[in-house]
Amino acid sequence: MLSETKEKLKDIEAKLTNLKTYLSVDRNEARLKELEARLASPGFWDDQEKSRPIIQDLKAVRAILDPYFEARKELDELGELAVLVDDQDGNSIKEISESLGRLEKKLEGLEFKNLLSGENDVNNAILNIHSGAGGTESCDWASMLLRMYSMWAEKKGYKV
Repeated sequence: MLSETKEKLKDIEAKLTNLKTYLSVDRNEARLKELEARLASPGFWDDQEKSRPIIQDLKAVRAILDPYFEARKELDELGELAVLVDDQDGNSIKEISESLGRLEKKLEGLEFKNLLSGENDVNNAILNIHSGAGGTESCDWASMLLRMYSMWAEKKGYKV
């Protein structure tokens, strides 16, 4: 059972390494340092119109880097724990395995989130639902769709 957990650790390590390349972590770290230096420069806060895009860029870079480094830290901690655990300690192995499952889901979410990292993906979306000229039933259907999309968006953390 411990060997399976260590194998899963290796798989997640490989996934995280691929994610590092995909997310351009090194380039984004350099960009983060550059943006933080601009933030710290004298007179930066004097012109809010010029500072706003830089702050948005900083937030976007942090939105990429912070989850990556959190996942890296969690994986490192689980790897250290797996080294310390005895083969006979079933509860600890089960806990590590469950934590690895949660980490794997976080990584999948991070991969998906970063698929939507294009130039216009940070912009808002507007969804219009029109019932057309179908009468009462089409109005009911349109209201059901609106409710469904609203609940989905709220569940995913979007502003409705």
